[in-house]
Amino acid sequence: MPSFDARSDGSDFKDRQTSMYGAVSLNPTDRLMLLAGVRRTDFKTDGTAYGENRDKRYRNKTTPYYGASFKLDDNYSIYGSYTRIKRN
Repeated sequence: MPSFDARSDGSDFKDRQTSMYGAVSLNPTDRLMLLAGVRRTDFKTDGTAYGENRDKRYRNKTTPYYGASFKLDDNYSIYGSYTRIKRN
């Protein structure tokens, strides 16, 4: 359990994140646009937070993305999207 009293050293940690993202957009009709993408992330954190170890590493985590846009007329369109985020 972290200690939050006056004797605590507080937090001292370093985060590093690298990622890549790719996407594609397809127009099967003049009114419909489909989107798909993926993000790949590596994350590393080292150090302590109020006396507790914060060393964690996540490698090659992927996050998919899907979307669609439909043109109703020259002024309006509707859009929907989906993504999934995994918590560790």
